[in-house]
Amino acid sequence: KGFSLTKVFDAGTTVKYKFISDGNWTTDLKAPDFVDDGFGGKNSMAELDSLVAGDSDAGKKFPAVKFNSWSMLGLQTKFSTMNNDDGDITKETRAENIAVGFKSYNKLSGDLTGNMPFYIELVLAEQEYEDANVKLYDRKNSYDDNVDLVKHAIVDIFSDPQAWLAHDTSGDVNKKSSTATVPFAGHIKFGWNTPYVNYTSGYKYAKLPMRQVITWSTIADNWDAGYSNVGGYSLFENGEKLQTIGDYTVNFGLNLNKSADRKGENYGTYAFATLDTGVWKFDAQWNTMYGKDYQFYEPVENDIIIGAKGKVGDVTLAAQGLVAVHNKSTEDLLGADYEHAGDWWKAADYFGYSTDIFYRSGDFDGIENIAANVQASYKNELFSAKAEYRIRGAEASMLYIRNNHDDLDLRLKDMLGAPNSQRVTVDLGFNATDALSIGLNAYMETEAKHYDTDSEILEGVAHCWALGYAESKYTPIFLDSGCEFELTPSITYKLDDVTGFTSSVNGYGIMDIAAYKVLGASDDYEYAASDSKFLFKYAGISFSAEKINDVITGLNVYYGLDNSKDALLGNTLIAKVALPKNLEVSGGIGIRSVKNTDAGDAYNDDALNPFGFAIGVSKKLNAIKSPKLYAQFMWNMDIYKGFGDGPAELNIKNGANLGNWKKDEGLDRYDGAGALRIGLHWNF
Repeated sequence: KGFSLTKVFDAGTTVKYKFISDGNWTTDLKAPDFVDDGFGGKNSMAELDSLVAGDSDAGKKFPAVKFNSWSMLGLQTKFSTMNNDDGDITKETRAENIAVGFKSYNKLSGDLTGNMPFYIELVLAEQEYEDANVKLYDRKNSYDDNVDLVKHAIVDIFSDPQAWLAHDTSGDVNKKSSTATVPFAGHIKFGWNTPYVNYTSGYKYAKLPMRQVITWSTIADNWDAGYSNVGGYSLFENGEKLQTIGDYTVNFGLNLNKSADRKGENYGTYAFATLDTGVWKFDAQWNTMYGKDYQFYEPVENDIIIGAKGKVGDVTLAAQGLVAVHNKSTEDLLGADYEHAGDWWKAADYFGYSTDIFYRSGDFDGIENIAANVQASYKNELFSAKAEYRIRGAEASMLYIRNNHDDLDLRLKDMLGAPNSQRVTVDLGFNATDALSIGLNAYMETEAKHYDTDSEILEGVAHCWALGYAESKYTPIFLDSGCEFELTPSITYKLDDVTGFTSSVNGYGIMDIAAYKVLGASDDYEYAASDSKFLFKYAGISFSAEKINDVITGLNVYYGLDNSKDALLGNTLIAKVALPKNLEVSGGIGIRSVKNTDAGDAYNDDALNPFGFAIGVSKKLNAIKSPKLYAQFMWNMDIYKGFGDGPAELNIKNGANLGNWKKDEGLDRYDGAGALRIGLHWNF
């Protein structure tokens, strides 16, 4: 679309990248090479030395194989700063355990014959030091048991390191677990490409190829072929010679799978077709989930998805719609277990913990089974505007899109909206000067259909655990009347002319307004976090700078305010400094205080840890495939990503609020605990 970006890399660097276009990850189709991203798509890849030397694919020898590794090895000493062993909260510091973490995902990908792509991932280990399965010390052990832990560590680290690092040793300090879950083959994909048909087969953790053509992702980038070590898929797509009709481009395909539930137990299919005229795109997709016995037998759910996207003058228009037909009710699916569906996992487990529609009546009732999204956007050098309307019925589900309460990947809800909701959103941007940009995002949300307290669907939702979603926060299905508003103003100011180097400051705030009443309530709803109808929920300010001087090559500072909790107010300040020789220093402080709310008045002050801090240092080494070496210390807060996600990196979401929707992160994570860590992270 006409842009350029210049970056300087060291000789020998292999760059793996994607573009972000209109908020969507996009592969650079003109890249010299590609590598599987592990999520069903491809990263563009450029080996810079080959480009400089003028290397070409002409005459390339096969098989052409690439090797990539994402591996972490770390040691953590964890201690508690607050204890509640006897029902009385005491503030004391004591070591809890010393644990080793080892995660290693090693990937072979490429082309075997010139038209036979493949991708194999070998998982050597999946042990978090947070899980404390591979331990050198445990406070709960006797002295002799801890001595045995050290003895076995010394012996096995030299004689049987893979088994010691990979096996679960919890529950038996004298020997390794009798059943090993690793190493194992994780993602496995093979295929072949012909001029007329392209075929791909995936197994286990191989991700279904992502689809996002109009507004929604209709196949998620993290939908496993079968996370329960079973399951797979076969995808047939039209080849290159069948992809053009005159001036139009067409793409169509059929996926047969045993991964409709993401566990690998339910059979499923999806078929799709896309037409691109150059101005407009049209897309259709049909998803089906069957039972656990056979393909094309006893359908459970059918999703019909259609959409279009194009331009009328300077305005971009997009619309997408979903009709979800449930061929069987939740009671039909669970049988005798339906009586116990309130044990929450019964209905959720059937769908692989990947939906938020647990109650299904089995009947088609119009608005309850549909979802839709309509967008219009305009942009010029001075101004941008986007308007969106979306609606989702109480039983409108979509296969192959995750909504997992366990890791809180709620993208189905984030994409379609909460069940039984409709929302109008306006997103405005204004470039006041070359340096100053101002933005405002605002939405109004209300129910899609009104239900009375004794309605069949509300009773069914309550029976199938979904009531738990509504007990502590706004959920449109339980509205008596009214709506909720949210405002998010933002500002960006480039400071280059002021500071003399590349720098900017960004700020935002999120405010909610409750103008509704919940079913069965006598009064209008008030937020428990503010005891009022207005809640200033979050705020954040960040400062970033590059190449300040010869010593400081980069600086990022984040301040965040978290006022979303009922009883506690959180303030966080985090900074990261980039220094020469690939050295980075980071740290943060956090302050918790009890709020002047009803929940704050009831809060046990003995449980308050008012102050937390963390500090870390990391350096990219020049040996053994250039891992990042890191050391960290934290007290009553954790500002870093999880062990398997890149443990040397800051975990920043919405300024410095650190995971405003993940309850175990930011100031909440390591509240009452501390840790000393050292480790290595490879990514090559």
